[in-house]
Formats: sequence, C-alpha cells, structure tokens
Amino acid sequence: MHTYVDVREAGPLLRRRAGALAVVAPLINASFAVHRRWSRRGTTRRAPARLRRLTADEFLPLDRSHWAPPSRLVSWDSNQYVVDRYLREPDAERHLHGLFNSNSSLLEGYVITEPTSRIKVWDCQTNSATISPPDAINAVVEHREDAETVLVPTLPQSDLAQDFVRAGFFDRRSVDSTETTTFLSTYSSRNNTHADILGNQSRWNIWLGSRHY
Repeated sequence: MHTYVDVREAGPLLRRRAGALAVVAPLINASFAVHRRWSRRGTTRRAPARLRRLTADEFLPLDRSHWAPPSRLVSWDSNQYVVDRYLREPDAERHLHGLFNSNSSLLEGYVITEPTSRIKVWDCQTNSATISPPDAINAVVEHREDAETVLVPTLPQSDLAQDFVRAGFFDRRSVDSTETTTFLSTYSSRNNTHADILGNQSRWNIWLGSRHY
C-alpha cells in the first residue's frame, strides 16, 4: 500500500515542525489549491448534493441495489458488514458519511473516515454512474473546516491510485507499519467469469480498510 495525500491546511503541520514557518501557511495552501485545480482540469465531476453523517441504525436499511455494476474489483460488502467492520470495532472511532441524490434521496456512495483533522479514509464505495471516489471524498472534506490533510492508502499500481493523482493527491510512501506491510494477492480458477479483473491489479479498487483486521 501507498498513501496518497492532499494537504488542505498546512498551518498546523508547519507549527509542529517550527512555529516560525506558520506565517507562510497561506502561500502553501494557495499553491496546493492551484495544484488541485490544475490536476483536475478537464474532468467531469458529478456529485450528489446532500452529505450526511450516518449512524449504524440509519445506514443498515439503506438500499444500494440501483448502483451500476462495477467495472473494477470492489469490496461489495453488505451494510451489516460495513457497520460491524467500521462502526462497531472495539476501541476504534470512525465516521460513516453517506452521499445522497438530491432528487431521489437514494444513497449514491459512502465514505469511512477517522474523526481527526488528519482525515484518513478507510473505505469508500460509490455508484460509479453518479460519483467517483475522489469526488465523494472531496465532498466529505469540504464539510470539515478542521481538515488538515486527507490520507488515502491504496494500491500504487491501480487505476484508483491514478484517479487520486489526477484529483491533485500526492504519492507519499507510507510510513505507517500496517500500510507498508499490507500486500494483496488473489487466486482463482481459470474458468472464473471474473478471472480477467481478478488478474489485473490495475482494476482493483481496494482500500486499506476493506479487508484489514
């Protein structure tokens, strides 16, 4: 795994390094904003208008049957699994954010994050017909006034990783021991109808939290 990072507020980071550097934080923030816009030039961004943090009881009955069939390998977990894995893990606090279509009120995506100002994304699944993972995460971050950085650990050789690079994220080699020692592989029958996508890691939309215990 690698960590792809987007810097939203450099001030706290600079103050931790050397207090005097904080005075240049506005310039650094502006440069990151320009880089973000430049990286995303020419891309089409479609995002549901409503974002809401959900409790376990609110998320469990939500319907995802209308989502377009994925063209990449995703963790297509049940709502119950998502709740048990992220919201009910002992000694861990995580937030589940739902993105909803403003007209139909249908769920179009969800993002699992840690509640700190250094926002680490553990999982993100979306209806590919309406919103991409980078846009879903950006929608969450825009509602977090305290956001300093956004950390997205995923496979460096995947199309998902390149989606984040095109969205303005920087490729930063992970320093977290769990991330640096997380490797993924797959075994499948040659007759498996999904053998082509299983054998092509570039098409794996796999997140650190999807199968990590």
